[in-house]
Amino acid sequence: MRRFIHYVCFVLRSKGLSGVLPRIMMLLSRFDLSGKKMKDAVAGINALGAKYNFMPAMIVPAVVLQKHRSLLQYASDSNLEFAIHGYAHKNHRPWSLEKQQQELAKAKAVFDGLGMPYCGFRAPYLSCNSNTNDALESAGLLWNSDQGFMWPYDTGGLSAQGYKLNGAIDFLYAPAAAEKTLAIPRIHGKMVCIPLVFPDDEILVDRHGIQ
Repeated sequence: MRRFIHYVCFVLRSKGLSGVLPRIMMLLSRFDLSGKKMKDAVAGINALGAKYNFMPAMIVPAVVLQKHRSLLQYASDSNLEFAIHGYAHKNHRPWSLEKQQQELAKAKAVFDGLGMPYCGFRAPYLSCNSNTNDALESAGLLWNSDQGFMWPYDTGGLSAQGYKLNGAIDFLYAPAAAEKTLAIPRIHGKMVCIPLVFPDDEILVDRHGIQ
């Protein structure tokens, strides 16, 4: 119960009540208990990759993989690459190197136990710190994508909801300013670090309604 209350407080702080309710309605419309809507969504992502000749990455927490193993094992036979999104959807930013290595080991054990191939990682909420790349490299992962960059935006042209959204991006992801730092892939040892640029497609489509 404490974890649930903490999560609710976190969501309310980051999105505000006016942002939480539409988000809940969107999730209810997109997923169901049978898993059919999720299966259809995965099939749609796979079809998009096939149409434009690229391999989409499905970034999944290990506990979700356990819960929907039949669905995701079906997806593993298609044109999809799977990546680890933590063991559970938790904030990694406060964790030591040892704690991150432990969580990665737990996540890898789930993927390996289900025979699900993987080679990359993205932290929940992009919650990385100075230990993250070392933990991932020691785990043998080939790529990481948890460094966010935000392009400049004109706050004068945003609605009240837009202001809250930009505040949520800063709070959740702490992106670097793209006009001050090159948003290009980098190499850490044998691992490729792939940047993520905001606002991304999820924000533009789901939150701003741009089609």
